[in-house]
Amino acid sequence: MKWTPIATSFHVILNNILQTRNLTLLKPWLYYIKLLMTALSKLTTNFSHITVYHAVKLNLITQYPEGRVLIWWNFASCTSSLNILNDGNVFGQNGERTLFIIDSKSGKSIRQHSFYPNEEDIILPAACQFQVTDSFDAGHGLHLIHLKEIRSTQKHVIVSPEKHKFKMIDPSQPSSISSSFQNIANAHSSSRLIVRKTIEQSSISFTMPKHIRQLLKRADPKTLVTLELAWNEIGDDEAKAIAYSIQQNKMITTLDLQHNLIGPKGAQHLAKVLQENMTLTTINLENNRIGDQGAEYFANALRLNKRLASLNLRTNQIRSQGIQHLSMALEQNQTLTVLSLASNRITAKGAQHFANALQINNTLTTLDLQSNEIGPIGGQYLANALQANKMLTILNLKNNQIGIEAKRRITESMQHNFALHIII
Repeated sequence: MKWTPIATSFHVILNNILQTRNLTLLKPWLYYIKLLMTALSKLTTNFSHITVYHAVKLNLITQYPEGRVLIWWNFASCTSSLNILNDGNVFGQNGERTLFIIDSKSGKSIRQHSFYPNEEDIILPAACQFQVTDSFDAGHGLHLIHLKEIRSTQKHVIVSPEKHKFKMIDPSQPSSISSSFQNIANAHSSSRLIVRKTIEQSSISFTMPKHIRQLLKRADPKTLVTLELAWNEIGDDEAKAIAYSIQQNKMITTLDLQHNLIGPKGAQHLAKVLQENMTLTTINLENNRIGDQGAEYFANALRLNKRLASLNLRTNQIRSQGIQHLSMALEQNQTLTVLSLASNRITAKGAQHFANALQINNTLTTLDLQSNEIGPIGGQYLANALQANKMLTILNLKNNQIGIEAKRRITESMQHNFALHIII
């Protein structure tokens, strides 16, 4: 269903959260995702593969170089009819436009179940993996990108049916739910380097930090796009080595360093890379110890970076000083859409800094401030800001003791932004 405004549609909100790959934000949605994946698996098809089309009113050609292997984490709505090119409302005839031509194996027709049966809708399940086989400029602002769906060498973390234990699911076999989240350590493909120290059965046995450096050296810089080094006791020296490796690699889009020992010095090295890197879209530093100084380093990087979309700094001992720097950076940054600062030490003063930023920033859609020390005064600051901000779609203020009056005013702000979902 397409709701008005479009930002309030269920599929828009769900896809935004899927693209963050933030496990904390995904938890409330797990049963919906399982329901959707199971439903898609039940649909029968009369084709083993199909060519479908997906249109976007943006120029995305530079993000899809020929040969690149990538994952679309969201559910993608496509069509099997080229009539989309003639629909001015969907695609238009002018301006920058990108048409994806996709050879799909897992697409499912939902024509018989859609409110728009004439649109020949095909849904691609979440976490489909593709290879770019061709891309070119067709002139007049039209860009064509040809994608071929390929079988992934690993299953991706998508859904769990029980007690917040994340499990994996293969998009080509949506009803098959396999081994637990920790078993992701066994996956090691050319496009994804994953190291888990705490898993005994991991196919990568090593001792920090020597073997991580060796793995980074062996990784093919032409194909490595995801680097996951969570739970590895990585400190500042190792972070410096990782930063150097990323500088040499021009394809990495996702960096996961959650639950390590990275402090301000390590944050400085990583942030410096971010100032120059034009491919990283997601950084997860949850549960490290970068503090105010580290937050300042990342704030300086955000002022210059034109690519990063998701930054997770949850549980990093960040106080008001660090929040001030990040908030000032948000006033200038135009690409970050998801920011998590849950379980830090944000007080009313920090909330005031964020309130100032939210009145200026027009790109941030998800802000997670759960389990801080915002209090009633901080809640009032944020309530005032939400009167002006029309872009935010998810605001998590749970466990902040903001008080009844601030809750009431914040809830009222939803009347000014129908897309806004508030957790308090």
